[in-house]
Amino acid sequence: MSVLDKLERRFGRLAITNLTYYLIIGQVITYILVTINPGYTRFLSLSGQLVLKGEWWRIFLFLFIPVVDNPFFAALAWYIFYLYGTQLERNWGAFRYLVYILISYLATIITAFLFPTWILGNSHIYTSLFLAFAYLYPDFILYIFFILPLKVKWLALFTWIWLAIGLLTGNFYVRIMSVLTIGNFLIFFGNTLLTHIRLNLRSSSRSTIGALKRKKVYHVCQVCKRNEVADPEMQILYCNDCVPQTCYCENHIENHTHRKAN
Repeated sequence: MSVLDKLERRFGRLAITNLTYYLIIGQVITYILVTINPGYTRFLSLSGQLVLKGEWWRIFLFLFIPVVDNPFFAALAWYIFYLYGTQLERNWGAFRYLVYILISYLATIITAFLFPTWILGNSHIYTSLFLAFAYLYPDFILYIFFILPLKVKWLALFTWIWLAIGLLTGNFYVRIMSVLTIGNFLIFFGNTLLTHIRLNLRSSSRSTIGALKRKKVYHVCQVCKRNEVADPEMQILYCNDCVPQTCYCENHIENHTHRKAN
C-alpha cells in the first residue's frame, strides 16, 4: 500500500468535494471585484515579505487570482479548468485531487518565504493540473474558442516544450516556477513514467534479440566468433591459405593459425 493510500484511509473524510467549483467561484468573484476596483489586484498576489508584515490573507487569496484579464478568455479558462478539474476529481477521488493541489500550494508558500521579495501567482498550479489531466486523458478533445477541436496531448506537448525552454534558458525566477509546475506531477507520476521507460527499453531489447535470432548467420570469425548479424559493421574476410577456406574478422585475418585439412 502506497503512502497516499495510507493517508487517504486515515484522512480521506477531510477531503473537500467539488473543489474545482469553489476555485472557479472564487476566481469569478475576484474577477468581478477587480473589474469594479482595479486597485484590488495589489492585495491578492503572494509575497512572503508582505505576509510577514501582517498581510496574512495573501496566503489564501492568491489562489483566486484570475489567470487572464480579458472576460472572454477568462470565461474560456474557467470552462477548460472546469472540464479537467472535475474529471481529475472523478478519476482520483476528492482526497487525491486535494493532495495534488495542496502539494503545489504548499510549495508556493515555501517559495514565497524563501524568496520574500518575489511576487507569486497561481498559474503554475493550474498548469500542473492540466498536465496531469493530459497525461491521463491524452486523446480528450477540447474545443478551442468553443469551435476548434484539439486533443489535449498537443496542448500538453506545447506546455512541456515551453517549460523545458524556461528551465534551460530562463532566469532563476522562471526556472523555479517551472520546477513548481512539474514538481507534483513528477511526485504523482514519476514511478509510473519510470516503469513505462523500463518496460519500453526491455521490450525494445527483446525485439532486437528476437530479430537477431530470426536472422540466419552465414559468416562467423573462426577466432572470436563475431558474426555479421550481431555485429553489422564486421568486415567479412576469408583466408585462402586455410583448408578449408575459413572466415575471419578484420582483427584476426592477419594473425591466426592456418587450418590444414586432416
